[in-house]
Amino acid sequence: ALRELLKDKPGVLDAAGNNIKQQRADLMAADDNIIYCYNTGMPEDDFKVRTGDESCYFNDRGELVIAFAEYDVAPGYMGAVEFTIPASVTGTF
Repeated sequence: ALRELLKDKPGVLDAAGNNIKQQRADLMAADDNIIYCYNTGMPEDDFKVRTGDESCYFNDRGELVIAFAEYDVAPGYMGAVEFTIPASVTGTF
C-alpha cells in the first residue's frame, strides 16, 4: 500500500494527492469525455487526499504509479484509473 511505501517520507502522500488533483483538472480541461470527482458541487463525492491504502507500483521508468479502483475517483464508465507521479514530486526512492 502507498502508506507503507511512503512511511519514511512525510509530506509525499499529500504532495502526490495534490499532483493527482492537478493531473485530473488538466485532463478534464483537455477532454470533455474525461470526468473525475473533482469540484463537482457535491463535496462529499469530490476527491480528497487519500488514506494511503491505495495500490501502487513503479513503472519501467521508476516513476510511482498510484492506482484507484473503479468508482473511487471517477464514474464507473472510466474504469480503474492510474496516475503517474513525477519524480519531482516524490523524490527518489
